[in-house]
Amino acid sequence: MLQNSELKTSWVNPFQLNQAVTINNLKAGLGIVYEGGVPSSITLGGNVVVGKVHGSVIIHTGVDPSKQLLHVNIINLDVADLLKAIGSLIEVDLKIPGGANAFFIRKLEVYLSTGVELFNVYYLRSIRLDI
Repeated sequence: MLQNSELKTSWVNPFQLNQAVTINNLKAGLGIVYEGGVPSSITLGGNVVVGKVHGSVIIHTGVDPSKQLLHVNIINLDVADLLKAIGSLIEVDLKIPGGANAFFIRKLEVYLSTGVELFNVYYLRSIRLDI
């Protein structure tokens, strides 16, 4: 049995993590095998905005090796800003040599799928890396 949930609204500052973090279209799924009541699969996904960085992720994994998915898409990632944000969360001053724009990713997409349908979307069997 697979149970899915979706949060269609925006979640600003999730878990009081950071005011600059917003999660949209949060999706979660849990598959359960009746014999032992043990989770047989888990799905987690959504769109994340952290300041100027936008991204989306959906991950599905479980005991069935023919149903696996990892899809990550990140736009406008300044690694210096990322380190600064992480530093503010853990209260440590993190900096990258070279300062702002020393390492900037305009677009990064990682797609690994065995071919699986989740939330009424079919993810084709494929491996893709787009930078």
